[in-house]
Amino acid sequence: MKKILFIIFLLILHLNCWVKNQNIPFEKIENYWTWEENQNYITEGNIWHGFVKIKDLYRAYSPVSRIIFWRKTIPKTINIEYLSIGKNTVRLFVNGRLIERLQPTNSVKKITINTDKIQKGLNILGFRKNLKTDFYIKNLYFTPSKEKEENFKIEEGEKIYIPFEEGEPEILFEGRGTILINIFDIYSSKNLYSKKIKNFFPFIQRKFKFKNNKKFMVELKGEKGKFFIKDIKFSHHKLKEKSKKIKIRFKKPYPDIYIFLIDGCQASHLGIYGYNRNTSPNIDRLGKDSLIFENAYSNASFTRASVATLFTGLYPEHHKVRVMWQGLMEKFLTLPEFLKKYGYRTSIFTASGNISPDFGFKQGVDKYSGYFKRWQEFKSNLIAKDFIKWIKSTPSPRFSYIHFIEPHLPIIPPPPFKNMYKSKPLPEPMILKLHKKNKFSPEEVQDVIDDYDSTITYIDSILGKIWNFMKKDGYYENSLIIFLSDHGEALYEHKFFGHGRIVYEEIAHIPLLVKFPSYLKISGRVKKIVQVVDIFPTISEPFGERLKSDGKSLLQRESNPEEEFSVCRSFINPGSFGIRWKNYYYIINLDGFKEELYELKNNPSLNVINENKILSIYLRTKFLRWLRKYQSIYKKPKKIELEKLPKDVLENLRSLGYIN
Repeated sequence: MKKILFIIFLLILHLNCWVKNQNIPFEKIENYWTWEENQNYITEGNIWHGFVKIKDLYRAYSPVSRIIFWRKTIPKTINIEYLSIGKNTVRLFVNGRLIERLQPTNSVKKITINTDKIQKGLNILGFRKNLKTDFYIKNLYFTPSKEKEENFKIEEGEKIYIPFEEGEPEILFEGRGTILINIFDIYSSKNLYSKKIKNFFPFIQRKFKFKNNKKFMVELKGEKGKFFIKDIKFSHHKLKEKSKKIKIRFKKPYPDIYIFLIDGCQASHLGIYGYNRNTSPNIDRLGKDSLIFENAYSNASFTRASVATLFTGLYPEHHKVRVMWQGLMEKFLTLPEFLKKYGYRTSIFTASGNISPDFGFKQGVDKYSGYFKRWQEFKSNLIAKDFIKWIKSTPSPRFSYIHFIEPHLPIIPPPPFKNMYKSKPLPEPMILKLHKKNKFSPEEVQDVIDDYDSTITYIDSILGKIWNFMKKDGYYENSLIIFLSDHGEALYEHKFFGHGRIVYEEIAHIPLLVKFPSYLKISGRVKKIVQVVDIFPTISEPFGERLKSDGKSLLQRESNPEEEFSVCRSFINPGSFGIRWKNYYYIINLDGFKEELYELKNNPSLNVINENKILSIYLRTKFLRWLRKYQSIYKKPKKIELEKLPKDVLENLRSLGYIN
């Protein structure tokens, strides 16, 4: 009898605690945890996007729907029970690779799929269907039988990690046994707090709360028995302040706007970014009149995707230009189209085949000039002459995008720039052998760097001619001039030359200078983290327009610098992503779920992922939140048939190593 009364007392106490806490402004948080054990069975917590639960079925309401699973071991089969009403198959992808076409069926059908595409860590299962197809999942599991296993349980020896911002989490769980709760500081991995909770009554739910004014990580570790996570909520204690912004408006007549882009330029090889060679005297002079962004990052390590972001203000996950066969869709408003509303005459001068009209880059452009073919023909001088002719013959306001192919590997400049930094040139330049070798000696690496630097000096001289003309003839003073690169270039810092498939920091970090009209009196050095996606809103807002953009004005200052971060993706699917946050650069490869972490100020070439587990989990979570947001935007990519491209575009892409 005493036992029964004691249990009733505990239940009443538990109910009273629950009632008292209902006035706390908690919000439910999404499932962005790191699970270090196996998830075996689909639940609502595994839905990434595109599915909704209707009774005992999961209905796909989007043409592309995704489910995530964390795995500690690698199963060889996937069991799925599904219903697919329609004439077309539903394609099943595991981590970006097609593994099965699910046939139409008017009744629930079970199939077992053999696959070697499941990996340790995070797995993304994608379902692509026709708009007219009704697709439902009843069960999806990895275990031999369909006996339901609770995914969000913690058994003896198991752990999960849940990162939190400043504030107070509330974790609700039930079970029987002992669970150890550890709280870690995100930055130092220091253990801030530990608590063991014992629960003898599996039907009684237990609640855990913890307050902290800094970012922290909760580790839940099962020591005995079994616990189930029932709910997680979070209360923000730090109110978000509004970001501060320098408000500017363009005077009429509107300023000319010119964007000068040099292809594949590593920021650290320019004088204005501290390089020890005088590679860029003209770019450095432009910097004296400009805002110099010290921590600017590309959103893609591939020219076409990066420039599509520049032209739309959208991430590659949004505009869907991510791989070689994709082009820019007409439905997106481009920068030239936006400016034409304000009476601008628009032009493009480009030596990159990736920016050809075939890929969608002529939208809103009055004059388009492409200088394709092979890089060896050195068209940059001709681009400069034609651009100057266009300025002279075109009334203002003018907009022009000028894309030079230099210093993109494997270019060697013409005389007198060729070999200008070499004391003993090799018989055959090593830069021409990059696709024939894997390992390079220090002397060979330096030979490549010497050619790369001389190519920067070559294109700098051409930019100097253009800007000197603009100053002399009155086109410079009141123009908005933006200088940048589409991406950087790896120069064997990580035993690799080039860009595209890998997103090391030297590939993502780019130069970015913005010279505003002189009457605005804006110049100086800016340390905050910015991205290419921020350039479109920087141009649109001085016209009084706030367009829907994934970026924000470069003149906007975050009230909380910890919110500043950048994301750069590779041009393969499912993709590698590089994330810059504070002094850290984190890389996650979704193909194989490999991670790297670099501390940029101490040793930018040393991978410290193993020494910073808590921080890497936090950055992984930050990235997954970003990825889910933009992956859930469905737009069918514009497919390009590469074999039907004009010969000069194909020749240009081949000479730069983009296609065979």
